[in-house]
Amino acid sequence: MVDEVEKTENEETPEPVKVEPVKEKPSRKKAQAATEEKVTAKKVEKDTLKTKRLPRINKVDLFNKKYLRIDIPQFKAGDTLRVHYMIVEGDKTRVQVFEGVCIARKHGGINETIKVRKISGSIGVERTFFLHSRRIEKIEVKKVGQVRRAKIYFLRGRVGKAARIREQSLH
Repeated sequence: MVDEVEKTENEETPEPVKVEPVKEKPSRKKAQAATEEKVTAKKVEKDTLKTKRLPRINKVDLFNKKYLRIDIPQFKAGDTLRVHYMIVEGDKTRVQVFEGVCIARKHGGINETIKVRKISGSIGVERTFFLHSRRIEKIEVKKVGQVRRAKIYFLRGRVGKAARIREQSLH
């Protein structure tokens, strides 16, 4: 009897076997209907994309957009401008005003530049500024000139009254 008790104590109880439910195979009609739905959904997506013509996003333009200045007045070549530019000398900074005629406006976006020409002591001085630079404090338009060119480099060869630009009439 002792042997029988020992046998029952030493015997391990078997673990229950997990039985997975049997999956039914989908019928052929159901499978075909499901694939047809997927195909029609893809066609609808393609058709909507064709009709909407979503704009492509240029990552460079998106990055540069936050650095563009919005406080720049409207002006063109021929206008007389006062550009307040910050000069850094060692650890000191000061604002220098450069007043002259805008003879060119080039490029676009963050790289846009303007070329301003003035006469200083009977010598022509030209300076190029990045329009969206942080060093430009402000730009003032003093006169609106009437010219028929986008770049008025011909002013370089003219002196005195010949270098004048007519002011635009406002009527």
